[in-house]
Amino acid sequence: MTKKDKQLPKYIIMMVEKGNLVNAIKNLSSDENISMDEAKQRIDDYEAELKAKQQQQQDKIIKKQGVANKNDNNQEVKKINMIKLSISLLIIIILVLFVLYL
Repeated sequence: MTKKDKQLPKYIIMMVEKGNLVNAIKNLSSDENISMDEAKQRIDDYEAELKAKQQQQQDKIIKKQGVANKNDNNQEVKKINMIKLSISLLIIIILVLFVLYL
């Protein structure tokens, strides 16, 4: 297991989750004898992993509750707009045909 793969200590995780990133990076760098860049990268990796897990949990809840997510809503809006456009075009065609036969 490399230093990068090692899990962050709990006190560092608590600092990160409270938004105290500067101290978390300094402490991790000092305590594990790694560069500030390495410490920052490990913390960034942890945050990305945490956000991905939170998104997965949120998606599960949304799916359970049957609530449409943003992508589903966007698809519905696109369908409605296409229907509106089709109706508008039909009305224009009908008006043109009406004028031509007058």
